Amino acid sequence: MSLALLILAQALPAAATAPAPCRVLLVDKVAGDPVFSDEVSPVECPDKPSEPLLGYNRRNSLAIARVPLVAGAQLGRAYLPPRAAVVAGQAVRLSVTVGHASVSRQVVALQSADRGQRFFVKAANGDIFAVPAIAADTASKRGPT
Repeated sequence: MSLALLILAQALPAAATAPAPCRVLLVDKVAGDPVFSDEVSPVECPDKPSEPLLGYNRRNSLAIARVPLVAGAQLGRAYLPPRAAVVAGQAVRLSVTVGHASVSRQVVALQSADRGQRFFVKAANGDIFAVPAIAADTASKRGPT
């Protein structure tokens, strides 16, 4: 048991000090566009860090391009969130089911959300309500049965 504890104690500092990889952009982005982890590739970090090209949108918890970026741009060490099932501002199909009847309509997501998370949407008539994300581009709300 003491051998296992010794190995664990030696392994933790090495893992904690490993630097995050630098990233290079794989697609073009205009200023203000979100940048997701599936749009970058890990690369060796340059000796001299570049100016920060990404900002952080606190409202939507997204990394965003501060300036227009082209594929191949060095982003440096940056945390990039995975792509959410629904992104704020995205058109979403809302399906409401009551008993055997089902109605669908287009709404706009007011927040980003992963599958299973509740988020606010806005209907064309201005109504705002919360629904759970069930898949990419889709929300569902079950009414009384």
